[in-house]
Amino acid sequence: MKTLKEVEKLTGIKSDNLRQRIHRGTLKAVKKGRDWFISELNVERLKITKTEQCFCQSYFDDENKLRDCTCGKCK
Repeated sequence: MKTLKEVEKLTGIKSDNLRQRIHRGTLKAVKKGRDWFISELNVERLKITKTEQCFCQSYFDDENKLRDCTCGKCK
């Protein structure tokens, strides 16, 4: 499990943006105390989706299938 600051360093995605994704439900994380933690698997998914497409609305569904961005700006 990685903290949001660690994930920011690994992916280049700002902690505030990661928090927004968690609250929107597009990024799975676990809250322990006041800190959020993201699994290694989800960190790898963030790296993949960041390099392959816009990540503003990308997410993995419950079947672990990557769903596309719906913002309209990246198409």
